[in-house]
Amino acid sequence: ANAHFIDDYDQFDADFFAITPRELENLDPQQRLLLELTFAAFEQALLPMARYHGSDTGVFIGHFTNDYGGLLSKRMQDEDINAYT
Repeated sequence: ANAHFIDDYDQFDADFFAITPRELENLDPQQRLLLELTFAAFEQALLPMARYHGSDTGVFIGHFTNDYGGLLSKRMQDEDINAYT
């Protein structure tokens, strides 16, 4: 089976989601897509994000994959490992 990866993953608006450049370096493109889709779901449901910001509201997703992690591990050195990897 071929692994399929997200095109244009570098077009993600990290500032919009308050993701730091250091975190962004290791953020799985699928997590980026999940953030964008979750935001779109709130928008399409006409739920104002401001109402939920800082509230006890949670969005819970079960997700497991190691495709991107495998790619990262092939190019990383020990000194590259940090809290975001």
